[in-house]
Amino acid sequence: MRPTHFVFAVFAVLIAAALVISHPQNDDMMEDEGDFGAYHDDIKVEKEERDTRLSLEEGHTEEDRDYRILAFGCNTFGQLGVGDKLDRPYPVDVTGHLPHRLQHFAMGGAHNVIVGEDGTVFTWGYGVFGQLGTGDRHHRVEPTNITRNFDIYFDDHYDDNKRGEDGDEEEVRDKVVKVFAGIHNSFAITEHHRVYAWGYNRYGCLGTGDTSGRLLPSDITSKLPRRVHQLAASKDHLIILTQDGSVFAIGKNNVGQLGTADERSRAYPVKISAHDTFIGKVKYVTVGDSFSAAIVETVLQGKRMNKKTGEMEIVAKNVTDIYTWGLSMQNLHASMTAKRSLPDRADILLPCLAEKISVMSQHAVILCDNGAIYLWGSNLQGQLGNGRRELTTEVVDLGVEGFIDVAAGATHSLAIGDEGEVYAWGGGQHGQLGTSDPIDEHEPVLVEMEENSYGHAVFAGTAHSIVIAKDTPPAPRIVMRDDGD
Repeated sequence: MRPTHFVFAVFAVLIAAALVISHPQNDDMMEDEGDFGAYHDDIKVEKEERDTRLSLEEGHTEEDRDYRILAFGCNTFGQLGVGDKLDRPYPVDVTGHLPHRLQHFAMGGAHNVIVGEDGTVFTWGYGVFGQLGTGDRHHRVEPTNITRNFDIYFDDHYDDNKRGEDGDEEEVRDKVVKVFAGIHNSFAITEHHRVYAWGYNRYGCLGTGDTSGRLLPSDITSKLPRRVHQLAASKDHLIILTQDGSVFAIGKNNVGQLGTADERSRAYPVKISAHDTFIGKVKYVTVGDSFSAAIVETVLQGKRMNKKTGEMEIVAKNVTDIYTWGLSMQNLHASMTAKRSLPDRADILLPCLAEKISVMSQHAVILCDNGAIYLWGSNLQGQLGNGRRELTTEVVDLGVEGFIDVAAGATHSLAIGDEGEVYAWGGGQHGQLGTSDPIDEHEPVLVEMEENSYGHAVFAGTAHSIVIAKDTPPAPRIVMRDDGD
């Protein structure tokens, strides 16, 4: 080797080493970056530096904004959106230059996605797998506007399904109206029912039909069933609920979490409700680590005596059941087996109608129509809120009604009371409980909020939390009761 070649080689090695040192990576979050070789080469992302944050709409001020985002907890990757990477064990307002009117919000493991009423989409936090949709793998410590990275171009999008009388394409405005997030990926649904996905895609869990990750939003509408209502994503699998109550699954299936009666992974959606295992209509779906669940509503009919007329009459009553499949959390499958490859009605008897199930890792939080909260699963850090840390196969009833929202993180739980107060419990080592002390709490504790700040929705990530707050309390919960008269 010539001396000049040797010097050049050494210089190159030193530069590479410096780059590695200057970009440390978290081993837990960097298990597998996947293949990013096939992502939207036809969509250009401007490379020059520019302010990608949205300014307030003309004529609006911060004072008349209709919501605030309060964040607390782990901030290693900027997931709090405060402009740095320092943890915050108390709520901080990060609304800043986000859309003036909130449409929908979603939280992944360590990233966030928000869409405004005008269709503008912002992301921030952990970005190594492309889950921020920015065209790169960098983290973002502040909300970043990715609206232009969708190919719908809200002002001049042409929808092939909309034609004029002469057969020509008719201009149709479209915009994002819903967002969803998995641990390392993100999804969006538009007003005209198009579905976009980006981020981590091992096992085909994005629904693109392959296993290549996406750094930019990719239109997957043609590969999915029509009229998608809800998406529930874990790290490796995706459950899809359509507007007619059908359920589809994509991704990893090593323990039956797709509900397909086998353990074969799928890169394309497969209809799992075709097995007629759901008795009733699926209303809500959720996923955890290697685990899936659904709320199924059934209408029961019977006869009773009308006390006023003395005549028999036909009455109907709605009931809900929880179905689970995949790896069981604390053996709550009805069959008490460790795993199930078909949806199985869980051994959970609720005295109310289940509205929502929140799961991220190994515990679940159920919210009922009367505002009661029920929990089950792991309790190693007190996330079941029963004052203990012992494992239990029993469903925990917090014994209080009137809650309006719940969220389950990796090891912590959140809830909003009927007057907008926010409660947190479970693992708190990163400040994700918002109590100013980074310690675990085994029972619900009150999160101190700013004056005239009321919680309306809560979201829990791996180790960070977000509250959607407003200046007015939430509307009171109304529950219709049948007194038998």
